[in-house]
Amino acid sequence: MDEGIFSPRSDWESLIKENSRTLHIAPEVYLKILSSSINQGEKDIKELESAIGSENFSLIQPLAHRLKGVYGNLRLEALYKTAEAIDSFAKEHRDIERIREQFVLFKKAFEELRMNVVA
Repeated sequence: MDEGIFSPRSDWESLIKENSRTLHIAPEVYLKILSSSINQGEKDIKELESAIGSENFSLIQPLAHRLKGVYGNLRLEALYKTAEAIDSFAKEHRDIERIREQFVLFKKAFEELRMNVVA
């Protein structure tokens, strides 16, 4: 059975505590920022999906770059690394299939995050 991209549900509290400690903020503040990033991320994902569908590298790159920054700052490696890959491929205006593959992974990780944080 697929355990998910991040960790089992029981480890989410540990992840939140560790990331908030690393960032020197209270877990409640981290969760508030995380919730806000999820709301904006849903909008960005729709835009990114459209840009990927039309192979618009000029739009893909800044969206992926923003997502890379947000999730890198929040110390969420699965989201950061997939957004980073999309950003890199889009900068070079190449390999739309690899961008699509990374986007599928990004959406899966994002959905797991959303389900565990919003739930």
